[in-house]
Amino acid sequence: MPLPEIFAIPNELLERKRTEDDISILIGENGSGKSSLLNHIAREYIDSNIQVIAIANTVHDKFNIKNKRFYSLKASEGKSIVRKALVNCLAVVARDDMKRLGSIGKTLVYVGFWPLLGFRLRGYVYNAIEKVNQNEELSPKAKDEITYCLEEYQRQFGHNGKTAKVTVDDRELLQIRDSYLLTLFKYEADLRKHKIITRVEFFLYRKDETIPLSRASSGELTMITSLLYITGIINHDSVILIDEPENSLHPKWQVEYIKYISELFYLYQPKIIIATHSPLLINSTELYSNSIKIYKGDKGIFSPHYNDSNNVEEIYQEYFDVITPENRYLSELLVKRLNELADGTISLSDFESIIHEISLSSYDEKQKEVLNGILAMGRKIKKV
Repeated sequence: MPLPEIFAIPNELLERKRTEDDISILIGENGSGKSSLLNHIAREYIDSNIQVIAIANTVHDKFNIKNKRFYSLKASEGKSIVRKALVNCLAVVARDDMKRLGSIGKTLVYVGFWPLLGFRLRGYVYNAIEKVNQNEELSPKAKDEITYCLEEYQRQFGHNGKTAKVTVDDRELLQIRDSYLLTLFKYEADLRKHKIITRVEFFLYRKDETIPLSRASSGELTMITSLLYITGIINHDSVILIDEPENSLHPKWQVEYIKYISELFYLYQPKIIIATHSPLLINSTELYSNSIKIYKGDKGIFSPHYNDSNNVEEIYQEYFDVITPENRYLSELLVKRLNELADGTISLSDFESIIHEISLSSYDEKQKEVLNGILAMGRKIKKV
């Protein structure tokens, strides 16, 4: 059945609580309309002049909005987005008296790195300062700032491609030595445009390892990119929409994802709406907040859904209508229904309907055979 062209968006998803944990979760099978609903929600907030930040971790996202209040980071843009997100975030830090610097450091620590960034200016020309001063497109202020930064850079690192390091920790905000390095990122696009550098190469640090940013794992890059992208854009009362954050993420990060988001951005009091297939992420909601709301979708209609279970297999069935090949929850459920059938609490037709529904949501042929056997057992109990 096709999804409705106009979604009946639950009222709570369009209301601003202005609290530290205004978080909602959208769940449902593929095709239930989660991604489309996020796009409709984005339009509603943009029409109300509210900034929307969209993170799409699937190449098949439904975000199709072009508006000055809409900012999107899409997996379909490829690996280059991680470098762009980092440069943009550092540029914002340089313009914004470095008050967001701590969020960069926390993001790196969450993912398992030190709060330290290394970078090299690739293709740095020998007469860089001369080229800057002779450039007619740059403003006098830009020339002064770039010249100062390049002079400091050359004094410390010369032209031999040594790695500069920036401490990205809010306890180090007063380190003037690092501040000029951050200012370079404010003019990174100009430096490339005027062929003063070809690119900036970044490095991450962990114990005794120095890791080029491009060689970090896909999960590390996914987490770093999305959190830094939000860090560089978020304002007070922003709306953040995230589609399938679990893609490429280690199970531990799925469990802690909501915690990370809350700890990084709670001061901005954003409204956060997440569409997910991850029972680990759902299971984590009760660990961090009792106010997180879950909405389950069916053919484009979303309604509040409740489940007090901490059992991942039960969450799969209750929230996502999927039965895993072998699970304890299913065994316990079948025994319970057989007992209810035997003592007359439910009728045979009700029992058969329950088993048929479970069978339809199973993807394992062996399990379907077991369920057929349970049906036969129920009929024997009722001597049919």
